[in-house]
Amino acid sequence: MSDRPTVPTQRQHTLARSVHCRGRGLHSARRVRLTLHPAPVGTGIVFRRSDLSAAAGEVDADWRHIVDSSYCTILGNDQGTRVRTVEHLLASLYALRIDNAVVELDGEELPILDGSATPFLELLDEAGMQAQPALRRFLKILRPMEIRSGPAFRRLVPGKQLSLSVICRLPEMGPQQWAGAVTPETFRQEIAPARAWGRLNTLWPALLLGKLRLVPYLRGASLGNAILIAGGRVINRGGLRMEGEFARHRALDLLGDVALAGAPILGRLAARRGNHLMNAQLLRSLFAQPEAWEWVTGQE
Repeated sequence: MSDRPTVPTQRQHTLARSVHCRGRGLHSARRVRLTLHPAPVGTGIVFRRSDLSAAAGEVDADWRHIVDSSYCTILGNDQGTRVRTVEHLLASLYALRIDNAVVELDGEELPILDGSATPFLELLDEAGMQAQPALRRFLKILRPMEIRSGPAFRRLVPGKQLSLSVICRLPEMGPQQWAGAVTPETFRQEIAPARAWGRLNTLWPALLLGKLRLVPYLRGASLGNAILIAGGRVINRGGLRMEGEFARHRALDLLGDVALAGAPILGRLAARRGNHLMNAQLLRSLFAQPEAWEWVTGQE
């Protein structure tokens, strides 16, 4: 594994070399090979389906390509190609400040691995990083904006860097919160290890509904890739990895979704309840208000 580099935040970066891993999708349960490749300046993050033709197989990581966010974030293109469960990898690329990469996979869904972002960080550490001869672009928030749905909300206000404040309330576990600036260090230590989670009493009905509708949903879920709550307690051996793991995973999903803005955000983002649907709605609402943001370029 390569040493972790100190990243000058104003330069664009890509991977130093290609790396790969294998795993099963959380919803499809299908085995997939995922390979991360370096990419030229200005490429952004591009998903490439190697099981499809070159003309149909590419999907840009962009909020305008969100086609579904009911249970996870799904991206698609005009040819009907889809890429499912992208949020954990996108959060990792965002936090480590990797601007340009091609994500190649031979199936529709990214592997869930252990349900957290830590395996993706290990893969990115193995790849290393390469500075590129171009400055980064940032999305600067100019004025506060907010969306609400009952008690759930997303609120963006101006800030010098992206910071998150996430509140998660589970009746069985009580309220949890995570707040802080998103840096490579805080992401690695405080957000990335947090696993996906769910309740046992909703698992079987959801699986049955997914089968009836012919929609892959949680078919690959297990105690090895998710926290399972039953009878008001966590039944995974060893319990939780860290205090507030549920809220931290909400922060992980939120970061992966807002990474689809297309550039690092300069602002403070507060979130309470909600899900991937609300994260997508936040981006649509933000870009519908051009007076609330502007593109800025970093300086040396």
